[in-house]
Amino acid sequence: MEKLGIDNIKTGLKAVFAVAEAFENIMDDDKVSISDIRHIVPLIPKVVGAFGVIDEMGDEYKDLDEAELDELHIWIKEEFDLEDDAVEAKIEEGLALAVRLGKLIKDFIVFFKR
Repeated sequence: MEKLGIDNIKTGLKAVFAVAEAFENIMDDDKVSISDIRHIVPLIPKVVGAFGVIDEMGDEYKDLDEAELDELHIWIKEEFDLEDDAVEAKIEEGLALAVRLGKLIKDFIVFFKR
């Protein structure tokens, strides 16, 4: 069976990253104002694009192997950049943990279905 890859997972994560970055920019001055719309409008195509591939993301997630997990972990570190490095590190760590935990749960389900 041909591997599905991780392109759609990356599309979804790019939307998450964009939302996190927009939130960081909006809260830069510790208040929300109408001028912050400039941070929200660019999110629309990314979020719509992520929703457009949500089923494919699920299929890719179910199909993840160890090499793809490693590639995804490296990609997350390279792609995601916030000004607050401590927050960025925690988010990267959380995303990597979520991907690995999902893979572990999938492996258990497959194991117990035998």
